[in-house]
Amino acid sequence: MFKYLTSLTLVAVCLSAADDLPRVDLHIHLDAEAKGAKGVTPSEAAALSKKLGVRFGVLAAGGCGGEIRDDKTLEAFLQSMEGQPMWRGLQVYGFGWPNCLSAENLGKLDYVAADALVFPDSSGPHASGRSVWLWLPGVTFADPQDFMDRYVDFNLRVLAQRMGSILGQTVIIENKGGADGAIGTWQKVITDNKIEIN
Repeated sequence: MFKYLTSLTLVAVCLSAADDLPRVDLHIHLDAEAKGAKGVTPSEAAALSKKLGVRFGVLAAGGCGGEIRDDKTLEAFLQSMEGQPMWRGLQVYGFGWPNCLSAENLGKLDYVAADALVFPDSSGPHASGRSVWLWLPGVTFADPQDFMDRYVDFNLRVLAQRMGSILGQTVIIENKGGADGAIGTWQKVITDNKIEIN
């Protein structure tokens, strides 16, 4: 039932070398990821959090579309989490979300998370004109260097968003085309923009 909770939880539980460190997973979604699977309630997630000894941060997803698309849906999420010993977050997509949600309701969240894993493949000579979910298997790009150049630019836009609290979940994904030059692109971006990777 809880198999779709992020693998970070399992990793956190298995770490014995850092027993004195708090165990935290800030990327928990309560909805089921597999079609037809059952999600969990906030109280079920809180019980699992306690059992595992891992403090959860529960993320609703959206901004202007999806689960959270306006103040009414954000308020419903916040109310569903009341009294639960877990942090409340919002995983946003795109750049228009601050225009769809009030500052007052955003201020009730413990954090806002943004990542660059929904890639708007809309510019460049090899662009498909669609949004690409980069975590899905089988995603490839005809020109890996062109993709990496555009993907780095997109990551920098995501990281530049002004949020009250930000959890930058930018991930270096698997090589989507086979070119070694992609890693060089990331090294240059990390150096030029003084990005710290922990």
